[in-house]
Amino acid sequence: MNHNDQTPPHDPFEARLIDGLDRLASSTPTHEPDHFDPNAVPLVTNEPEPRRTGAYLTAAAAVAALTVTGLVAISARNEEQPAQADQTAPPASPSSTVEQTASTTPLAVRGVPVCGAELPVTIDIPAAVGGANPGPAVYGPTSEGQLAQYWDLPAGTIEVRWPADEREIYDLDANRGDPTAFDRLGVATPDDGSQAIVQAPNIDPGLDDAVESSSEPAADQLDAISPTLTMTATDAAPALGPPCDVMQVRYIDLNGNQMTLGYNPIDFSVEPAFGIDLNPLITSSGDPASAPDAANTASCGNNDLDDNTAGPIADTPADALAAFLESEQAPASFSKSGYAEFEISDDTVDYAIIKNGTLITLISVDHTDTGWAATHVASAGC
Repeated sequence: MNHNDQTPPHDPFEARLIDGLDRLASSTPTHEPDHFDPNAVPLVTNEPEPRRTGAYLTAAAAVAALTVTGLVAISARNEEQPAQADQTAPPASPSSTVEQTASTTPLAVRGVPVCGAELPVTIDIPAAVGGANPGPAVYGPTSEGQLAQYWDLPAGTIEVRWPADEREIYDLDANRGDPTAFDRLGVATPDDGSQAIVQAPNIDPGLDDAVESSSEPAADQLDAISPTLTMTATDAAPALGPPCDVMQVRYIDLNGNQMTLGYNPIDFSVEPAFGIDLNPLITSSGDPASAPDAANTASCGNNDLDDNTAGPIADTPADALAAFLESEQAPASFSKSGYAEFEISDDTVDYAIIKNGTLITLISVDHTDTGWAATHVASAGC
């Protein structure tokens, strides 16, 4: 802006205002009329402007701020930001952090690990097709914080969960199939309890093939053959406490039959060394009219059991059965899974282990004044 033909003002404010206008004009690029850029100077109109996410500077505010206070006034549609001396855009506001959830984090642990993000053992499965896969393999989601991995084999799957699932009480729909398909499963442990060496021929057919081609005596053949699964405790195992002292392993064949066992990585030789039975407690229910009679229990001589008992009190008949089997009152040889349920009356429920039509164990649970409890046991002593 040119003020050379004007008398210098006497008012100090006016002098500073004109001086500021001159300096602003001298720093603004000039264009010939036919090259005029309408975007070079902000225009004030009554029409609403497009929404802006950054700040913008009006000419009047810039002049007044520059000549009077030395501050730049910034007006924005939604907020006020400090002006940038070089007229560059203000820094962008921090973007919000995306919350990590089980569905967006493809890890073997869902949520915060309860026991740890790595198993307390090393896993060796010679027949595995590829490496470990994260997450559960079959029916039954993992619980929050539970680690799960599985390995595919040519004839089945091995799934590991840590810590173990809560005890599964009912599987009346046979989602777990028939665990007796794994009756040939064997486990060996060294004296120091540092390993569990598992052979499962029905998901590892190479074991049978190796036995047939082996020149070793029959009693020594399996000892000389690579196992299906070897678990070796790491340095972290000795410090484990409940519930992390039980690691669950589920063996699954191609027909959907499953065997679920719990192992103690602190000492694999702790009884039961073959693994804690974690298969469903009750797998069938029957008509009370066809309930077995204790008098028909199989006999093994003097070791047979037919006596009253007083099991722990529980809220339901099934919970009373589970509590009794975990108590010292139940012989260690009693089956911990696979019971048939017979509701004899409103106050009595019988649970039976029947194999090939033969009654092996019958446990009666009655409703008492304080709850449900096992009251009578009949079982073969072998």
